[in-house]
Amino acid sequence: ADAGMLKQVVINLAIKSLHAIEGMRDARIQIEVSQGKAGPILSVSDNGCGIPNEMLGRIFDPFFTTKAPDKGTGLGLSVCLSIMRQHGGGITVRSEPGQGSTFSLCLPHFPEEDSQAKLGDGRKALSSNPTMPRHVRAGDQARARLRILAVDDEENVRAILHEILIRCFDCRIDMAMNGAHALRMTAAADYDLIISDVRMPEMDGLSFYRQLLSTKPGLCANFILCSGYAGDAEMEKEILDLGIPLLRKPFNARQLFELGRQRVAGNQ
Repeated sequence: ADAGMLKQVVINLAIKSLHAIEGMRDARIQIEVSQGKAGPILSVSDNGCGIPNEMLGRIFDPFFTTKAPDKGTGLGLSVCLSIMRQHGGGITVRSEPGQGSTFSLCLPHFPEEDSQAKLGDGRKALSSNPTMPRHVRAGDQARARLRILAVDDEENVRAILHEILIRCFDCRIDMAMNGAHALRMTAAADYDLIISDVRMPEMDGLSFYRQLLSTKPGLCANFILCSGYAGDAEMEKEILDLGIPLLRKPFNARQLFELGRQRVAGNQ
């Protein structure tokens, strides 16, 4: 397994547990390793507030969160699930309101000579997720040539966009951390689809779009903005007047796929 990636998973789960036990006098977090039938299991448990039953089916959805906007992006568990699937494993959760939660990381055992090959085949593992749209055919050469640019200043958002887009379009994906970075990338390449956050440092999504209108106006027809907070009424009106599709967070993979497919189909 990749030690750095698993470290990220454990830290994310530990932070979830810390939030769950906040303010408790007898708070406990426990990390255990055990041997399961298919391979090792690493569990992170707490005796905190637990997860309501109606939310259990959604906690791994990208951008799903019950926290205030300034307390989290709703990407921690989604990124954890992505990492575990890249390792051929998964995550299970047991939780009762008021009784705490246990997240178990299941890591299948592979012979040493196969482990690196398995890690290198993360895309194949990701594509087996039955909850994602299945529309890419192995022989669809036209779609395989798609090139997409995703722009966001948050590393976790870029990571989950990369996973969703790979599963939805089987494309080549370039990532940029803000509008200025993206503008430099569009100067060197053409893109079938550009997905950009609205609010970013150095150059925001709207400024990136305006610059693109003067440098490569043809790419603007392939543009999608996404944001959890689109801004004031003036910004909302400008987005509407420019005719830029706005994908509001939280969104799911199918919403991104449908809107992206419309933009790609309309410009082929």
